[in-house]
Amino acid sequence: MSNQKYKEMLSRYFRGQLANSEYELLLKSLHYKTNRESFENAKIEWENEPQLDELGIRNMNRLSFQINKPDTTLYKPIVRRLWVQIASVAAILLFGFFWGAP
Repeated sequence: MSNQKYKEMLSRYFRGQLANSEYELLLKSLHYKTNRESFENAKIEWENEPQLDELGIRNMNRLSFQINKPDTTLYKPIVRRLWVQIASVAAILLFGFFWGAP
């Protein structure tokens, strides 16, 4: 994506005119340091502008949350594996309890 197109996308983002597909593209582009720096600079400029409307503020908060939210994908497999192990032990104990009962 060219620098000019990126700046136009940021401008539409802050005005609240960005489509969902463009929002996803913007979110992915912010993983690169240069794009993140450009975004932060544009964000500072837009925060100082009195023309920032409600949609622009909402979009800025939405993207900031997505950038700063912790990655929980590492914890999900661990919890799932632990749950399977606990369920397996419980099934064995229940089977032994019913099998051994007269």
